[in-house]
Amino acid sequence: MIETLKVPGRKGKLYEQGYIRTMFWKRQTDDTFTQNGITYTISNGANNDTYACRGAICNLWTHCAPDTIGELDPDTYATWRKELVNILKDLEKKYHAHVKKIWPEMNAVHMACMKPLCNLMDSNFNFYNFHQLMKKHKVLPDFRHMALEEKYIEHFTKICEILTKYGRLTGFFDIRQMLTILKTENWREIPALFFYLNPLQKALEMVEMTLLKMHKLGVLRIEYIIEKNVELENNIIHMVEMDNIAQWLAGDQLKRDQLCFLYNCHKIVDRCALKDYYLNLDGKSNNKRILEDTIPRLTVFKSMLLVRDIDNKKESDKIKEAEKYARKEALGLLPEPEVEEEEVDDKKKKKAAPASKKKKVIEPTPEELEEIRLKAAFELELKTYGRTWIWEGYYNDTEHHQNWLDGSERLRHINPQVIEDIEDWILLDGFMEQSDIRKWPDDVEPKIKKYQAETRERAKMDIEEEEKEFVEECKVEDQKRKFAEPYRPNNKIWNFVEEKDPTPHVLRHTSNPTKAYEDDKESRVDALLDIIRNVAMNLKNHESENWKRLNKFT
Repeated sequence: MIETLKVPGRKGKLYEQGYIRTMFWKRQTDDTFTQNGITYTISNGANNDTYACRGAICNLWTHCAPDTIGELDPDTYATWRKELVNILKDLEKKYHAHVKKIWPEMNAVHMACMKPLCNLMDSNFNFYNFHQLMKKHKVLPDFRHMALEEKYIEHFTKICEILTKYGRLTGFFDIRQMLTILKTENWREIPALFFYLNPLQKALEMVEMTLLKMHKLGVLRIEYIIEKNVELENNIIHMVEMDNIAQWLAGDQLKRDQLCFLYNCHKIVDRCALKDYYLNLDGKSNNKRILEDTIPRLTVFKSMLLVRDIDNKKESDKIKEAEKYARKEALGLLPEPEVEEEEVDDKKKKKAAPASKKKKVIEPTPEELEEIRLKAAFELELKTYGRTWIWEGYYNDTEHHQNWLDGSERLRHINPQVIEDIEDWILLDGFMEQSDIRKWPDDVEPKIKKYQAETRERAKMDIEEEEKEFVEECKVEDQKRKFAEPYRPNNKIWNFVEEKDPTPHVLRHTSNPTKAYEDDKESRVDALLDIIRNVAMNLKNHESENWKRLNKFT
């Protein structure tokens, strides 16, 4: 416009956005400006200059307003044009004076305010590019990844702190822990973890894409007041919300084990005839008993089985190790004990010591060494056998620890088919108090058959070409199950096992584990069921809010 109207006195052809941006500044009353908790001093000259420059630009906007231009006619145009030239001349004069004298000071303030955001944009750009190279199977040094990650965490944390103090971010954040949880091995293949970590991963990627877009646009296209970058702030708020949920459910290995274990217990209920009552999609069923009684008892029962299996595996490994040692000893293959070397005199040690001075090494105390040893032993056991005590923190360890041990010990002396009956007995209890179950457990049988038929119909959809074979396999499976039904411990038939292609177990409406040991039921099955019931009550009540929340998320 200045060139077209040939404004007299123009000194340059280029008018940079970076210079014009610093001409807009709110006038400060005390020559100071505070941003992100840092106070910047604005000189009186800069304060007056930016106010005057902003006024000159506003005069131009007002003079060129659509309403004003729309009312022009041949008689008024000449006067309007003359005034426009004078406004541009004044703006031209103020622009060059601003660039020469005031811009360095104001630009320094702008860049200082934007430095935390610029740092994050740069570290995000570098970290993103490094990950793209890793996806291409490039062999890259670990130290480089660690260095980039440290900078990324540092700069990301700083932005979150600013948004918490001056913006709308309210949730707790820990960027390092967030990145750590996303490194959990195989989380994409574990449904319970995938359901909560995938939204977190997507939210983090959304923040990264926003930062990459801002990096591409450059500093002139973003807000120097960080919390006014609304898209970035909204994405970070969403990411922190997803992270808070993920950290509560899967923040460490114990939490992940608990979530996955409870998920599998809920899955058992969801994959049987209790499904419709459990989900209560129509709102007509009563799933309170299932959630408050069946799920806790099933969880305790499965946990005791886990304790039993791990203890059995440990005992088996000890026996194998002892047998292996005995065989080596019989063959004379044991290594000879190491002979301790004689200690060298203090004088010889001093002579042999190097002359160079080294910093004194602080050796760990015996307590610290013992702590390190126990931690290493626990991690090795966890890796070898899995976690024995899944529900740490959810039960009263003082009162009920022995009950867990007693329950797992009793399970060692119960027939495998009776163990199936115990699980069925716990599940069948979930049908009680349902409006359409008037005679328990007889009215349960049609529900089981209906669910099995629906499950098979859904399975047919995936194997249309082999439908005839599938139907025949189902018939054979039903015949085998019907044949094996009388040969169970409740009919005094013990250890009848299908050695080849065992029939998958299906919930039995006639299951009653107490019938198998009628001569000893009070001290064997009934006592075990009482232990399970008592421990389940403590499990759901000891940390009731956490238990309810965990089940809700599951």
